Amino acid sequence: MTLQSCLEPEYTSATVEIFLSNAEEYAEIRNDAEKQINMLANHPLLSKELAKQSEDLQRLQSTQTLDSEFLDLSQIEIYAIIRFENLNLET
Repeated sequence: MTLQSCLEPEYTSATVEIFLSNAEEYAEIRNDAEKQINMLANHPLLSKELAKQSEDLQRLQSTQTLDSEFLDLSQIEIYAIIRFENLNLET
């Protein structure tokens, strides 16, 4: 539908119907998205992950040198976390 047809009287009701239909669809999509965001924001795994990332960033900020000892320790922790999460998912 072109802009010109939107201005012609015989197309006015069709234009309004299309607009209202699109507005309703947008509202439904937005409502669903907000529900999903709220559900994710309150999910325990996301909370744990955000806490871990914050802890990791604090450790990085307080570490003056990223030497092999620090990096090896980080790799061990990552492996342990992955193993722990996999064990929890299996039970």
